[in-house]
Formats: sequence, C-alpha cells, structure tokens
Amino acid sequence: MGVTTITEEITTFIPPSRMFKALIIDSHILVPKLMPQAFKSIEFVQGDGGVWHHQANQLC
Repeated sequence: MGVTTITEEITTFIPPSRMFKALIIDSHILVPKLMPQAFKSIEFVQGDGGVWHHQANQLC
C-alpha cells in the first residue's frame, strides 16, 4: 500500500468557502456527476460526513 499526493493550484472567481463545500463536504454528490464513467455511487457507511466518517465508493 502506498500514498499518492497530488497538488494543484487553480485561480477561480468562486469564493473559497463555496469551493470547499463543493469539493470536500459535498464530494459524495459531485464526484459521481463529474466522473460517471469511474464512480457509480458514493455512500456514507458510518458517520455523517464529518471527521472520521467511512464511505463506500462503488466503482464502475
């Protein structure tokens, strides 16, 4: 098992709080819509999406 880290900076006119909400908090909704060929669904198995939650990613 290994760790992969990707860092990228982008410039956007969207406020940081809205970007954080979309990319981190609501990623389980956004990712399957952006990449339907890779993700069938993402569901929370345990927790509510906060710290220490577990989620199941169903790949296509």
